[in-house]
This record gives sequence, structure tokens and C-alpha cells, in this order.
Amino acid sequence: MRRIFNNSFGLSRTPKIFARYSSNGVRIGCASGFWGDSFTVTSQLLATGNTDYIVYDYLSEITMGLLAARKLKGAKGCIDEFILQIAPHLIEIKEKNIKLISNAGALDPLVLSENLKDIAEKLNIPELKVAVVTGDEMLHKVDKIHQINPTDLDTNIPFPDEPLSINAYLGAEPIAYALQRGADIVITGRCVDSALVLGPLMHEYGWKSTDWDLLAKGSLAGHILECGAQATGGICTDWRDVPDWDNIGYPIAEVYKDGSFLVTKPLNTGGIVDIGTVSEQIVYEIGNPASYLLPDVTCDFRDIRLTAVPDGVLVNGATGRPPSGSYKVCVIYPQDFRITAPALVIGPNIREKGLKVANNILKKVKRILEAKKLGDFTEEYLQVFGCNDSYGPHALNNSEDLREGMIWISCKHKNKAALELLGALIASAGTGMSPGLTNIIGGRPKPSRILKLFSFLTPKQSLSVKLHIDGNIEDIPIHIPDTTNYVDNIPIIIEPLENPNWHLNCDKLEKLAYIRSGDKGGTVNIGVVARDPEFYSTLVNKLTPEKVYEFFAHKAHPNFKYKVDRYTLPGIRGLNFVLSGVLGGGALENLTPDPQGKAFGQMLADLHLF
Repeated sequence: MRRIFNNSFGLSRTPKIFARYSSNGVRIGCASGFWGDSFTVTSQLLATGNTDYIVYDYLSEITMGLLAARKLKGAKGCIDEFILQIAPHLIEIKEKNIKLISNAGALDPLVLSENLKDIAEKLNIPELKVAVVTGDEMLHKVDKIHQINPTDLDTNIPFPDEPLSINAYLGAEPIAYALQRGADIVITGRCVDSALVLGPLMHEYGWKSTDWDLLAKGSLAGHILECGAQATGGICTDWRDVPDWDNIGYPIAEVYKDGSFLVTKPLNTGGIVDIGTVSEQIVYEIGNPASYLLPDVTCDFRDIRLTAVPDGVLVNGATGRPPSGSYKVCVIYPQDFRITAPALVIGPNIREKGLKVANNILKKVKRILEAKKLGDFTEEYLQVFGCNDSYGPHALNNSEDLREGMIWISCKHKNKAALELLGALIASAGTGMSPGLTNIIGGRPKPSRILKLFSFLTPKQSLSVKLHIDGNIEDIPIHIPDTTNYVDNIPIIIEPLENPNWHLNCDKLEKLAYIRSGDKGGTVNIGVVARDPEFYSTLVNKLTPEKVYEFFAHKAHPNFKYKVDRYTLPGIRGLNFVLSGVLGGGALENLTPDPQGKAFGQMLADLHLF
């Protein structure tokens, strides 16, 4: 299926042995795409990656929430796994003069820095220069923010009373500044993921803060690298074609002075770098491709060009324009509690059994809640896995043939004690309800605090960004753009295209396109990229926003407005669908088994266009 190709789109290849494409580029490897990623990647990149920089991206909205909750209990708000990953290799890293960039500092970047310096001294490399960027943290300004009383960018709700963390998304300028001051390792708090890659490029090539096209190209390189192995065959549509997941190569971008770059991977590693894998990562977690908003630049990804070469994929064509004069700010705050109870059931009629069990457990708990005057659940979600219920009305009608599944009960309540009742009573189903109930996964479930996301904008002038290096604290100059003619969103008008005069013998969307989905707040985006340029007109004409709206209507959250917007990326023959109102308040509080919308793309892959 993968090997559909056309010369105008670039031939796809599946090489397992990559070599350096040019000696003139800056090579940046990504060793972590999230908190919990493989700890073996540093050694892989050091062995055969031939990199100048290695970046470690750990942060997401969910991660910031988890760290805020952990810090509330007295623990550190930084990611120690960064030190565990690099400590065994610090001597080699220093000898090879490889620079490291990471946002592992999170809520406590200075704490992480001190821990790292202690390790360096024990390894007898005291000359290792560690720089820390601060200024993103705004919790100390909470009283002033309350006076301003901003509303949420997406839901328009008021600012929360008791936030746990408030952090602005900084850009690449502080990282470039730290490198100019001679840093070997740069630790940041919250910054946009792509800045970890753009910062070194601004430093190496002297790109200015007004070189919009170059900044957009460098940001695109960062966007492709930031999720690690997702650019090298991870979670790709054609997963059967990807060899050696156990040793998958992590991505490297070899970036040239003009901003073009090669996406590749280390020698003798598994995975694939081809048109499909790179295209899928380009459309991952974006909105309007004409207005990809970052602190350093507003990117336009509509005319990106991809060319397959023996070593990977060459990327060019991103353009940029000035950014806004504001930083986006992420606020994490607590609200209510949640509990999730998954239980296995085996035997005939599992859907009927599972729903009867779930409904009767809730009925029993609600009766007790009423007697104790604790009030009802504020939200509840029930599903029996294994019955295709995720597909709603599009599920295959074979429920009578299914013999094993999983009951999923998830609820919210303002009172933790109410959910503790649910956790205690679910086990009674093992003897008092359906036969074939075999196991409550993870044992008796316990309630946890719901952490919610709130976003607003703050003027860049309102933050004082600092660099901590060599025992000194310096002000980092941040470019404030002229926003007189600032345009934050370019509307895209999509005209029907002329269909080619030949018949497509394809019964499912995945035979025509590469597909990937992800989340941003309460929205899901689904990127769809034509496998062959000749398929693009069919996708534009047949895969309409109305069709996608109808296909996912059963996913609409009752408390949020459901809509579908469609955008085009003609350069890679792609479409991007943004589905609002399908994740509720977002991954941090979503009760479904797919809180980040990872399965939406796979479900759409099953869609019959004809």
C-alpha cells in the first residue's frame, strides 16, 4: 500500500542505513518526544547520529498538569529523567562538543540545573557550562492577573480562583542567547516545542528575529522533530511496513543556512523516513496551516515541498510573517475529582452484559449518594470495549460474534468521597452481577483530582526573561514585533478541483491517503495527505467537512459546540480537519479512553469515500 508514488511527489523509499547527506548543515537530533519516552536514544544518537545538537522535549499540557499536582504535594516540578538519560554519556557529550537543549526544567528549571551541576562535578567535568532560561513562570503574578481578569481563549470562561501553575510559552530567542554565551546545556521551563530546534539554528547561522521565512523553516524542522519517533515510522498509517520498532531510529534534521533541511535518522536503526512519515508529522497537531502561531514567527505551511532522497526526505517551502506581540499562557487549576474503573468480561453477549453491569453499579452508587446527600455525578461515561462502540453508527454489526471486552466506567464528582464509594462497590459485580467478569484492571480504582487547562494572552513586554549562567543572572533581550499589520489568521477558500479521467479502485480512505490525528486543548485535528498527487483532487472533492462532521457526530461532547473546519496544504497535497467540541475541556479532564484524539485518524481511515 505504501509504495504508491509519482515522480512529481518524490519517490518513497525505506532505507535502513542512512549516511550524512551534506557536510554543510547543522545536525540536530531529538532524543525525547514526551515525558516517558525511551531512555535509550541518547546512546543511539551518540553512536551513529553524528549530531551537533541533541534536543529533549518533555512537556505537554498533560505533563504540566501532572507536574503541578506533584509539586503541590511537595515534590519537584522538573523532570529528573533528563539527568538519568544524559548522565552516563556526559563525558562523551562534552568531548564531542555536542550541545544539549531541553525543556525538562518545567516548573523548577533552577532546581534541575543544580542537580545536573552536581552530577557534572562527580564526573569530574566541572567546566560543563549549564545555562537556565527563566521568566515563563507567572504564578507570582496571580493577584495582578486576577485584576486583569482574562477569559479563556477557547471557552471564554473567567480566570480560575486558585491556579496551580501559570506559564507562558517562550520562543527560541532565549535559547539562541544562551548558546551565544557559551552554554553546553540549555535548560528551559515552558517554551514552544519547536523552539528547542530553532534556537540552535538562530545561533549557528545568525538568523535575525526578523528573518521570518528562515524562522518559519527552522520552526518546521522543530515541529517535525519534536515528537521523536513519530517522524521516523512511529504511529504511521502504514505501520506494517515499518521494520524493527525495537530499535527505531529517532529523527535528525540536517538544516542548511537557507532553511531547507534533510530529515533522516541514525545509521543501522529501524524505522522509516519517507514522504509518508514526514507528511504525517507535518500535519500532526496543527490548526490553520496558513497561520501556525509561534512566539517567534507566524508560519505558513501551505506550500511545503518534500523530495525523497536516499538518506531521507528534503524539506523546503515554509514561509513566515511577523508574530503577535503576545505570549500564550497556560494555566493549570484544580476542579472536581474523577475516577475510572476498567474491568474485563469474557463470554457471549459481552456488550449486553457490560452495559448492564456498568448501569447497575452506577444505579447502586447513586442510591447511596442520594441517601448521603452528596449529589449526583457531574459527568459520567460508559463504554464496552471490543464492541466497536467507538465508531458509533459506523460500527460493524457483529456484536453477537464478540466474546471478550472491557467495561469502561468513568465519572466526575465534586466530592472525592462519592467517587471512593464507586471504587469500593465495583468489585461487588464479581459475585453479584454478570458471569465472565474476570478482572478489575489495576485493582480497586481510586479517585484523583481533575486538572483543567485555561489559556490567555499576555503582552511580551510584561515578562522579564532571564539567563542564569556562570553564577550570573542576565536580562535576555526579546524582539517585540511591529504588529501594525499583524494578521493572525488567513482564511482559506477551497474550490472544487477537476477530477482525473480515471477510476479509483479504492474502498477505504487509507488506500488514498496517509492519516494522523492529535489534540490541541478541546479540539482534535486529523491530517490527511494524498499518497499520490493524482489522488488529491478526489480528496478535496469527496472528503468534505460535511462528510467528516457526519462521521464523527457521535463524538460531540454535550456541553461544547461541535464543528468541523477544513484547511488545505497544496504543497504536500494535504487536508487538515479541525474538530471542535469532541474532547470536552481537553485531555486533562476527558473521561473517554481516547483523551487526546489519537484514534480519530485511524477511525477516519476506515471511511468509504465511494
